[in-house]
Amino acid sequence: MCALGCTLLLVASAMPTTRLALLCLSSLGAVGAALRSGRNWGWGVYAVTAILSLLLSPAKAVALCYACFAGWYPLVKLPLERWGSAAARWTVKLVLFNAAFALLLVFGGAVLGTAVSERPQWMLWLGGNGAFLVYDLAVKEAILLYMRKIAGRV
Repeated sequence: MCALGCTLLLVASAMPTTRLALLCLSSLGAVGAALRSGRNWGWGVYAVTAILSLLLSPAKAVALCYACFAGWYPLVKLPLERWGSAAARWTVKLVLFNAAFALLLVFGGAVLGTAVSERPQWMLWLGGNGAFLVYDLAVKEAILLYMRKIAGRV
């Protein structure tokens, strides 16, 4: 799963048009490991994939997005989806995303050596939150697909 995640992140660094989709797909390796072998294995896959992609990827922005949010969020999402109140779930999800996004904006400039984006900050926050909503729903559907179609066959 680590090798698959790193490979997807390396391909994402070379293919800008599919960058977000491959970033999202790379995060599902940790979920597969967590569902198959337990939460600790999922966190291990996330950590190894994040470290290796930060070391090996030519596009550090993709690896940084994985390390700061996309890699660990699906692992947090699994137990969070069992909460009773949808309002509480979405509040926690949005707080987690915005904290990770702020971390990415602060450290992104230091790691990349340049500004993360030339766009105004409000545009980044608005676009980021919109992309997060789509990402959250896509991760949910991917997890359900894995559990229904793939988990019993592997």
